[in-house]
Amino acid sequence: MIILNLINLLRRQAELYINKLERKISQAKTRADIYEAHSSILREFYEHAFRPTVTEEHIRQFDMETMNDVMESIKTDIDMLYGELDDISIRIQEAYNTNQDYKTSVKNRIQYLASVVSDLNIMSDQSNENFIMFKDSLTNYDFIDKDFSVGTSADISTSEGIAHLHISSDKLVTEDTPEIKISGDGTPGNYHVAKKVNIQTINEQYDIYIKNQSDDDPHDNVLSIVDNQPHTWFEYAKVGIPDEYKVRRYDIDWAVADKMHDELTLKINIKLKNIEEINWISITPYVPEKARSAVKVYSIRVSEDGSEFVPIYKDREIINSEIHLVPQRYLDDTLFNNDTIAKFASQGVFNFPKVRAQYIEIVLKQDKPYDELIANTYYKEINVLNAKETVERIITKQDVSNVVVNGPVGRYQIEPNKIISKNIEVINGWRYCIGIRGIDIYNRKFAKQSELVTKKFTTNKPIRSIVLYTNEIIPDEYMTYGLEKRNDWIKYYISINDIDWYPISPMHHNQVGSLKIPPKIYEINSTASADEKISSINKGYLTSNADIYSVRLKIVFTRPDDLPESTPILEEYGLKCIF
Repeated sequence: MIILNLINLLRRQAELYINKLERKISQAKTRADIYEAHSSILREFYEHAFRPTVTEEHIRQFDMETMNDVMESIKTDIDMLYGELDDISIRIQEAYNTNQDYKTSVKNRIQYLASVVSDLNIMSDQSNENFIMFKDSLTNYDFIDKDFSVGTSADISTSEGIAHLHISSDKLVTEDTPEIKISGDGTPGNYHVAKKVNIQTINEQYDIYIKNQSDDDPHDNVLSIVDNQPHTWFEYAKVGIPDEYKVRRYDIDWAVADKMHDELTLKINIKLKNIEEINWISITPYVPEKARSAVKVYSIRVSEDGSEFVPIYKDREIINSEIHLVPQRYLDDTLFNNDTIAKFASQGVFNFPKVRAQYIEIVLKQDKPYDELIANTYYKEINVLNAKETVERIITKQDVSNVVVNGPVGRYQIEPNKIISKNIEVINGWRYCIGIRGIDIYNRKFAKQSELVTKKFTTNKPIRSIVLYTNEIIPDEYMTYGLEKRNDWIKYYISINDIDWYPISPMHHNQVGSLKIPPKIYEINSTASADEKISSINKGYLTSNADIYSVRLKIVFTRPDDLPESTPILEEYGLKCIF
């Protein structure tokens, strides 16, 4: 990079000296004058390569006869400086963009590590000297042994944190940029959010808030949600500040959000280029750094003509499903109880019976604000009465010229005795925000059956009992095939020797009618009597010649024959190994 910059500098100097040579040649009267011009310019170029053309010699010998040469040299240096400034600004922009890309990749990595830490914390919380919990939020393949599956491998959608049947065909209908319109009671972008700059000196470290976050990227382009770029997103928000600030400033009509009893609503209308068959919608949220609350998907409706809309789930117009990317705290009794709120990954996945649609309407809601540093831009008129006395007053934005409004923070001399000051103050306020990284709409078909097999979960103590917890989503239309089959669309098996597989039921599965379900608890090398084993309910017994220190889990997904566009979904699982 340094060599390239030097080459550009030398090229720019050469161009300037060529122009200077052309001017001298145009003034030459003889061939000797031309030769002299060539040699003098070439000598001057070599003498001043990578250096200014104006030297101390010029200053010492300054007189009327050399004034033109000096002024020309100054002009040359100024031209060079302008060229270098252009290069530097380009390099700074490139460095900034590179840094932002790196920052984004680091953030994505942090999110991944946060998921791992969350799982480890749960294992720690749910582990003691008597048992350990092995849990997988399905945000990666780290716990899956791809080489161990016999049949078709199931797929894990890592961005959503779910496992499902293998995708046999896949069409992203939002790949061709659709038309998007939004409406609601907020405003697009991250306007009014203060940008923090950290300053560190030898003796202390402190923060300075000097600009709006929107100066870097306002995130107000709604097309960001369909650009398939993970580092871009769209924000929709409304902010609030304490009333005492409003009475001291003009132009605060944007601070409308109540802190206690308010709600932000965003309606997104997507128009595809053509009528498409769709059955899968994935919504990936963006969560601001300080926010901790989830966005609700209030409803999703579709239409062929843009006038008559129907919900994607016929019997559920109101979905009210939460999506988030913030690690949550779990309680033992709510960790695996089919509660879709308790989940690290986005949860913004909606698989529904195939429909024909060109228009998709998605309504999102946020009813919990988070504390945020709000930046307010205000203007002061400063009238200079004399050398020691000035009069200042706050003025409205309408009283300020566009040059000041659109310019940076600072002072602007309007008249000899009048100055307009543009300022930014930081206020402890609050913000309701709906952030969307992406909305993907698919026409998907799935394999009839698929499976996943985990890696070995190993303990340092002999395992005496095994219990399984899961979070599942079984499509509503599967219920038409009979309640007795509701536990059959995702089946689970454990192995303690990598050879034999034993069916196991998650703790939330219940017996339907007289149809028995596989055991919920397996005891290994139990000392229970034969009568106790026979009378045990929901218990199974495994025998081994040696102590067991490891276990695998196999998950088998199945769908009805006539529903190729649907799949059961596994959101997470946990194996509790009791010592």
